Amino acid sequence: LWAERFDFVTKAYVVPQEPNVNSVTVALADYHYNEIVVHPDDVQKVENYILAKSRRVATADPRVFSVTVANFDVKASIVPFNEEVQNSVSLAVNAFFSEKYPGTVSYFDDLIFYVRSNSLATQFSIASVKKGNIQVDSFALDLDADNSVAEVAKVSLTFSNGE
Repeated sequence: LWAERFDFVTKAYVVPQEPNVNSVTVALADYHYNEIVVHPDDVQKVENYILAKSRRVATADPRVFSVTVANFDVKASIVPFNEEVQNSVSLAVNAFFSEKYPGTVSYFDDLIFYVRSNSLATQFSIASVKKGNIQVDSFALDLDADNSVAEVAKVSLTFSNGE
């Protein structure tokens, strides 16, 4: 993808026809760093690249901005309960959310199935999830291009022994 040609963009979430017909929203993320957001100066570099008359890679009206981080605090139980399994579950959770676009909703069962299929955990269950300080029953990632909001998940995991 052309937006990912920049070293500071590891993922570009492209949403066509958002917020209007003949527009495109491009939300930039940098997973090299814990903050995930892309610096405004770097966002401007990508936007300048997109709008340059010499290449004009986008014919639609582009909206380019950095992602917004949605912090999820997940309390989960696992079996077996050891560091190796915790690490594999963390990797699976990160992989699961790296494919979730702003504007989507994932349910606990989706994550549970994914973790059980892609980690060393023989059992994985979710006890509770908070988005910010609010208890939630799904992983909803907001998208509002008019207000430059494109949420991606940043998950903090707390493990307990599921035996």
